[in-house]
Amino acid sequence: MDGLRGARMKTYRLNYGGYTRYCRRTSVSLKYDENGKLLNPLSLARSSLVGWGQWQSSKKITCSYGDLWSVSTAGHGGLILVTQKELPFEWSKTVDINYDFYVDGLNVKTYVYEFEEDCSWAVILYKDNVAFESYVKYWNSWREKSDEENRADLNKFIVDSLISWSPKILRDEHKNLALYDWKRRREDMIKTRDSEKSTCSKEYYNKQIKGAEQNIALLEVN
Repeated sequence: MDGLRGARMKTYRLNYGGYTRYCRRTSVSLKYDENGKLLNPLSLARSSLVGWGQWQSSKKITCSYGDLWSVSTAGHGGLILVTQKELPFEWSKTVDINYDFYVDGLNVKTYVYEFEEDCSWAVILYKDNVAFESYVKYWNSWREKSDEENRADLNKFIVDSLISWSPKILRDEHKNLALYDWKRRREDMIKTRDSEKSTCSKEYYNKQIKGAEQNIALLEVN
């Protein structure tokens, strides 16, 4: 029980267990207030249940969806979002908690979403302008450019990343660009495949071409 201005605020603790990325059992102690608000989101974000290992550095990014951190580890990194509301777009959850404290009828929901640094970091910044603007300031801490230059560079970097890795996330204004880019890539892959002599190389490019055609179909439908 924690004191608050002379009153007694009831808190709830949940020991949430699961597996690490290396299939080892682990758990984290979560603390909620009497309204079901998670009081220690950082503990969940830093736990071995999510992410890519022990944090070596981190930066809190302001986000309208919840608590967001940009993190790096010895081998990898990305963005980790801890939130109590599901995202308004399709993205897989790393942690999905829906738990009832039956004694008082309190239900708590908590989710963790990961956005890996190589292929999905741009998704959350593209979908949330608050996070985008916060990340621009993060860039400003080490780039010798103005806010406007950083904003333009980051926006282009994000769109280019989404075209390559998550084209279904793109808004209509960028889908034509993505469609053109993937058609160009497919033609380049076909030319490269036809110039290859080994069966192994041709099979490799056939797989790449199939992936490109799937993205083209997805963009044309949407």
